Amino acid sequence: GITPSFATTWGWKIDWIAAKPIMSSEFCAGTSPTSGWTSYGPDGIYRDVDLSGCGFTQAPIISSSLAGITRHWKATGGSAPYGKSANGFRIYVYEPGITPSFATTWGWKIDWIASPN
Repeated sequence: GITPSFATTWGWKIDWIAAKPIMSSEFCAGTSPTSGWTSYGPDGIYRDVDLSGCGFTQAPIISSSLAGITRHWKATGGSAPYGKSANGFRIYVYEPGITPSFATTWGWKIDWIASPN
């Protein structure tokens, strides 16, 4: 099974953002288009999310989620950003049989919020 020791060895962490219930000029949030997904093997897709308009000078703390019209509730990976930089990040999504066409038809997109690290 998974233990705290394994999680530490594998570099797992939880990124989170906390603030008073007001929006700050330091936060940047957005949503990706529903199109633009790329195949990643028979059961995966990915997309790059652009943060260049946020003005970050280093990789921010990012919270993301997979949103959509249907079937996104059973897919995994939408909350796990990879390759974070000041200008963007990548999301890989696993769902058996998924294709970019299905993801677009089902309205899949990435909702995100970022804050300076």
